[in-house]
Amino acid sequence: MSQKQIAIVILMLTTTLLLSGCWDVTEPQRMYYVQGVGVDYKDNEYTAYLQIINFANVAKTESANP
Repeated sequence: MSQKQIAIVILMLTTTLLLSGCWDVTEPQRMYYVQGVGVDYKDNEYTAYLQIINFANVAKTESANP
């Protein structure tokens, strides 16, 4: 390979790495976080409970105190 072809390959690889930065980003406001887990056993069955935090609502309800 000539130096020109090597430079083109390096340029294409660098461009590919830089342009694919945030294609699969997931914002914290769109995710759910489990804060607590509870399991009950009643009538020969298990029931699971999850306490979920939704950060989209947290940011809207907080206010600054002057």
